[in-house]
Amino acid sequence: MRKFVVAAEAAGVLAAAALGLTATAAADSSAEVVVSNLQTQGYQVQWLPQVPRSVLPQCSVKGQHPSSLDPSASLQEKQHTLVELDVSCPSN
Repeated sequence: MRKFVVAAEAAGVLAAAALGLTATAAADSSAEVVVSNLQTQGYQVQWLPQVPRSVLPQCSVKGQHPSSLDPSASLQEKQHTLVELDVSCPSN
């Protein structure tokens, strides 16, 4: 039983670390990179304020809704999930 608890704790730590890395990557990348990464994974993405996609490389992501995403979600689940990004651009 102890081995199971340790394994479960380790899995939880690894999952939390993966989610933390996703959040960190979003904070360190341009909005364009974050949008592209989410779309590549299958998510629908909307950013606010709505600026032309050509402006996104100059913008940064300040927030994400939902704030966490399930990395084990199926492609179909991801395709039905709208991720809204709060972006900040130099012109705002």
